[in-house]
Amino acid sequence: MSHRFHRKAHRRGNYTVLMVLLLGVLFGFGALAVDVSMIRLAQTEAQDIADAASHAAIAELKDSHDLTLARAAAEEVVAANTLAGDEAVLLDIDSGTWDPTARSFTGGSVSNAIQVRVGRTGSQAVRLALGTLLGWYSVDVAATATAATQSVQVILVMDITGSWEQRNFVKAREAAMTFLDSLHQNHGPQDMVGMVVFMNRYGWEYTPMTSVEDSFSNASLVTNKWANLNVGSYAGEYQSAWSTGANRNNIHVACRVYGNFNNGTKWNPFVRGPNPYLGFCTSGASCYQPAKQNNWAATGAVGGCFPNMPRYYSDEAGTDHTTGISMAERMFQENVDPTAYKAMVVLTDGEPSPYGSSEGIRRTQRWTEPFRQYKYPGAHSIAQIERDTPIVAQRIYNNLGVNTWFVSFRDDRPFMANSVTGDGWYAHTTNATDIVPIFQEIARSLPVSIVN
Repeated sequence: MSHRFHRKAHRRGNYTVLMVLLLGVLFGFGALAVDVSMIRLAQTEAQDIADAASHAAIAELKDSHDLTLARAAAEEVVAANTLAGDEAVLLDIDSGTWDPTARSFTGGSVSNAIQVRVGRTGSQAVRLALGTLLGWYSVDVAATATAATQSVQVILVMDITGSWEQRNFVKAREAAMTFLDSLHQNHGPQDMVGMVVFMNRYGWEYTPMTSVEDSFSNASLVTNKWANLNVGSYAGEYQSAWSTGANRNNIHVACRVYGNFNNGTKWNPFVRGPNPYLGFCTSGASCYQPAKQNNWAATGAVGGCFPNMPRYYSDEAGTDHTTGISMAERMFQENVDPTAYKAMVVLTDGEPSPYGSSEGIRRTQRWTEPFRQYKYPGAHSIAQIERDTPIVAQRIYNNLGVNTWFVSFRDDRPFMANSVTGDGWYAHTTNATDIVPIFQEIARSLPVSIVN
């Protein structure tokens, strides 16, 4: 019996050793499971922080065009978050270009994208809880995120009717140039920009849809043309004789605001007489041109205040916002990019005005426009313009996904606010100096996205 007892005790000893070995393995797997879960959580936290930091950085870069401020914005987000219970670290930040087709980031001077790397590595690596049982003490955790301005297609639709008055329109031109500068600062390889100008029954393609990169590298394509933007001028050479006197009724004043007097002196747009379209002669007496000369040609007009702009004819007066946005619609249709964010910004001095079925000189003469155009097919009353403008804007949004902003100087009518679509909004001001900051705000509101 003692022998049998000895054999049982020996077996129990074997079981004890086996259990100790198994417990060691179990503790190891337990430690591994706990630490793997912690590492996965830390990795998720790092990615969330990287996403938020990249988004803050690209928003700041888009607003300020300053990489130092963008880095500060990313650092602020990282500092406000913890990673695995300790401070997160901004490991790296770089500006460059995001190519949405190749889905790749390239560091460089063109800054439509920011890439950040967030984590805890090296001496700041995440400490393991139970891995020390197996000789594992810490692990590096890091995550990378890229945020970019979404590729955009933007068309500015500019009212160039003479009722602006040139001294106010210079702010409209400055706003357009400021907007273009913002696109240049943050452009990507697929961004495009164009401009439509409109008055009466015509909308002209002033600059076609052009790659922002090409516009940036070749000023003649867009920049120089936008710098010459002005209110439309009357065609025809100036009269050789000017009349002076107090009669300011039923007169035609060349170019509305300024031009050359018959003695060669310049019309001062900031010295104004009782009539809002009159300046003063050098003698101090009011002056006007009693009749106009319609010098026309098949290839372009002769004379006029602003030779780079389409000509304005008093027998084709009117302001119709549908012509401008209809020309923009055609341009969007011809440049379909399903990945691009599409924006249309309409600037007007407000009040629509009607025109009849008669087409004036463009119908009766062999006139060739200097720009591609959209022509409204018939007569259009004020009520019809106010009805049709929101309809066309909504159609462009429904069919092409174009978000519309509407900015009005001076006049404020419900149809303009009703023409806003998508992410767009309506702005109204009676002060021309407000136009530039309004356009700056629109440029800032174009979207950014976390892309990788």
